[in-house]
This record gives sequence, C-alpha cells and structure tokens, in this order.
Amino acid sequence: MQECQQCGKAYDPALGSGDFCIDCADAIREELSLQGRLRRLAIRLGNLGEKVGIDGSILIHLIRNQRVRIVFGFAVDQFVATWGVTSSAPFLLSSLFNLIFLLGWNYPVRHYYPILTGNPFFPVQITIALILGYLLSDCLGRRSMLWVWVLPFLILCYAVISVPTISPQLASTLLQAGVVQSRLSHYFGWGCRTKDRCLDQILVTMPFYTSGAFSIGALVARNVGKRRQKENHTNFKPILSVGVVFLVAILVDLAISTRRGWQWTFPLIGGVPLLIGTYLVVLGMEMRRAGLASHIGEQAKS
Repeated sequence: MQECQQCGKAYDPALGSGDFCIDCADAIREELSLQGRLRRLAIRLGNLGEKVGIDGSILIHLIRNQRVRIVFGFAVDQFVATWGVTSSAPFLLSSLFNLIFLLGWNYPVRHYYPILTGNPFFPVQITIALILGYLLSDCLGRRSMLWVWVLPFLILCYAVISVPTISPQLASTLLQAGVVQSRLSHYFGWGCRTKDRCLDQILVTMPFYTSGAFSIGALVARNVGKRRQKENHTNFKPILSVGVVFLVAILVDLAISTRRGWQWTFPLIGGVPLLIGTYLVVLGMEMRRAGLASHIGEQAKS
C-alpha cells in the first residue's frame, strides 16, 4: 500500500496513478480540464456581479447558455478572421524583416509595403489567416469558424454591384469602379492601389480573402482532427509557439516605435494582435494541462 500525496489515504499503487489514488486523480483531471476552468470562471463572475449589484445567476446562465456561447464564439471568430488578421500582419511582417536584417541578408525596406498592401493578393494576410484558422479550429473545434467568410462575401458582393468607391474623398474619380476601370479590376485587380489612396480593396476585398482563408484553415484542421481523435493525440506546441511569436513580434515592434514618440493609435493597432497572442498562449497552456490531466486519467484507469 502507498499513501496518496493529495488526501493522505492508503491505496494500491497498481490501481492508482503515480502518487495519487483513483479519486484524487479523477479530481485533478476535472480541475485541470477546460470545462472545470469555465465553471470556475462562471462562479467568479457571479460573485463579482453580486458585489456590484448584479444577479450572479444571470451571468452564470448566460455563460452556460448554448446559444449565447455559439453567437459569442462566432463573433470572436469573425473578429479574429478579419480585423485581427489585418492588424497583426504589419507587426509580423516587420519582425520578419528585422530577422532578415539580423541574419545579415540585404532586403530593401521599400519592399515592405508592396508586399503588405501594395498588391491585390494580400499573401501575408492570407497566410496568417490560414495558420490562425487551422490552429484555433484544431484547439476549439467550433463549426462557426467554417462560416466566417459569409458576411464579408455579402459585403463584397454589394460593393462590387452598387458602390463605385468606398473612399471618394481620397481616391480620384478615374479610380472609381465602372467609370474608367472595370469593377473586377477595381476590387480584385490592380485598379485600386494604396499608393493612389484607394482603400477599397483593404476595406472590402481583403476581409473576404482573410475570412475565406481562415475558414479553409479551419476545415483542414477538422479533417486532420478526425484522424488525431482516433490516435488520441493532442499537440499544444504549435498554437503555443505561434502565440509566443505574436507576442514577441508585437512587443518588440511597439518598443521600437515608442522610441520615436508615443502615438494614441498604438493601443488601437497593437492591442488586437497583443490580445490574439495572449489568447493563443493561454489556449496552448490549457491544451497542455488538459493533455496532462487526460494522461493522469488514463494511468488511473490502467
């Protein structure tokens, strides 16, 4: 017999899990699981609501309500797939350029903006969206991630059909769709370029591209995840690594930028990718804890 390190009771080591008895191993697995953390979060929010005069049961009910969680999850996915990707791309590309310079490679800075927003294909944003869609779907598995492209697609269709230009005060009349250039060239080709102060592709076309890439990444993750479930395999390292890359890229870029003087736009622009990086790191740590808890549970059953 062996003494449990958690409760102090004697148990058969062949039936327990390492230094814990079966009951304590199950409790630890439940404590470290994502469901357990969400339940504790609901209780804390309820206690906080009671302190400020809000009925805590209402907050707990909202958090546990399936429809509320679906709507909130879809809103978060939609935000990340569009504005989150758009605001993160400059920081990540800037960090990539800095890394290239540190390695001693000569790559002119004048190529930064043409790669980022000076072309109608937006390869940086699409790549980031694919990675985020894959990682978040692999971790959370929300079906709403497969449909974040619908709203940007409808907005794009309306703009192509009815809106000559979204920024008439900035762009020349010659750059308006249906006037001199075709609508396809304006919204999908080289007709609308940022160097000509035409922002229509940035505001309408790019969100559709990023949200579509996000959904494609989520779809690939779901197909890969089906095979992983059969293997009972959980890998937290990719999402944790990407989260760290986000945080390092943003903090380094903000540190360099603030040396030239503080701007009120820094929190607005850098706050979103900073939250995304933090979110990815937290999810990666949760996946790691959940994997350890599952491992403890499997050892307890064996």
